[in-house]
Amino acid sequence: MTIGKGYWSVPEGRVVRLDTVVAQWEVNRKKLTVPEHPHWVDLTGRPVLGVDVAVEELLGIRQYEWTSDKARGGAVYVEQDGRQAFVPGVPGPVKWQAIKDGMAQGRIGDPIKVWVTPYEAIVGEGNHRVGIAAELGIRTLPVEFFYEHDGYWPRKPVPDWYEEQGREATDEFIQTGGAWSRERSPELGGHIDTLLERARLLRERRANPQELRLSQKDARLLVEELETGTGGLAELAARKPAVVDFSQQALYDIFGPTVALYRILSLHQGDEARADTVVSTTTDPRQLLHIAEETTGAYFTTTSMQILSKTLIRYDVPIDRCLVFVPALCEAAWEQQGAYLDRLRLMARTRERVEARTVLEAFCGEQEVVADVTDIPPTDQMPYYPNAAQRLVVKGVAHGTWMGGKAYVRWLKTELSTHYDFKFVDGRFEADPEGARQAAREFNALARRTRSFFAGSL
Repeated sequence: MTIGKGYWSVPEGRVVRLDTVVAQWEVNRKKLTVPEHPHWVDLTGRPVLGVDVAVEELLGIRQYEWTSDKARGGAVYVEQDGRQAFVPGVPGPVKWQAIKDGMAQGRIGDPIKVWVTPYEAIVGEGNHRVGIAAELGIRTLPVEFFYEHDGYWPRKPVPDWYEEQGREATDEFIQTGGAWSRERSPELGGHIDTLLERARLLRERRANPQELRLSQKDARLLVEELETGTGGLAELAARKPAVVDFSQQALYDIFGPTVALYRILSLHQGDEARADTVVSTTTDPRQLLHIAEETTGAYFTTTSMQILSKTLIRYDVPIDRCLVFVPALCEAAWEQQGAYLDRLRLMARTRERVEARTVLEAFCGEQEVVADVTDIPPTDQMPYYPNAAQRLVVKGVAHGTWMGGKAYVRWLKTELSTHYDFKFVDGRFEADPEGARQAAREFNALARRTRSFFAGSL
């Protein structure tokens, strides 16, 4: 932490606690400065300056606890054919989904505005986005703080009638084809059509929630596949179409019409990746990195050792191309066949008997999605660096523990005896403070690259 006259700051990427912000203002009358190098983007793709704050903390200080059913209607940014525009007169539930679609792709919008008094902090602008971030599993959001010397900001419950109003407004929006919005912005016809499509899908899913019935045979197949990984999940989806419908609805409820999916690919050096078809992926960057650590980087043949390079791949996949969402299936299996699964024992890959409960608990947290990405090009690719110091930066960003370049260089020196402030010249070591500064800049650049790769998922 750096303290200056009237201001204080934290390293780039460090998550700030709200009680620290309030205490600095209450005791020292100091304001928190924003970082120089933003790693967020707004709805038009421009950088957003803000301090990282945990979504869990922001949820506790919302002035209005909006939800997808109880959302305030109004104008919203919409992207259609690569062009973004501001559409007025959108019903609350449709507006919520449109914002969610953008946030799932990393377009966070303006910083969340938090008002700070000597007694408390409260979200003044961005209450919808804080709730949406929690639904998406986003861990932190950029925040801009505004300071008051006195005052109290009351929290206001959202009335129940908002839910009925939202349904009625959505139905009217569909029936009139968005007439009110078209009258005021006739040039935005394509954007309004995009919103109408979302509105119809919302109404359809509300009217026809997908149900799934799993037999004991289905439950056993799920557990066996999680343990052995022999392709049985795709077979289950092909044999039981309700699995696909159920998975797609569960994914849509969390991520909207498009979901960011991640996988790792290991290739011989110099080889090119083949086009993917049906693949196993995860929605969780932390699980991706765990899998990357567990994936071998080399193997031996009878004549040599073969080195593999690991590449992290991101796909932004339409929901209708997702086949199986494992966490939703696990939950359904427990609800419907819990007694059977409690008794079930099966042969593990280690040729030992294992309890079904143990398998489900171990594998369902991986947030696995089986998806058909045929003809869907990767949105982004990033090497999983062989250098340990670089890998720790990627992990720190993914887990919300990144401390900033300068602090990281000091940590490497203290904890791992890795020195960037010396260089070897003419057979001896010489002090090189610029080397440490350059390393800090490179690590910060890698942290920004990692956030860009995982945009919308952290």
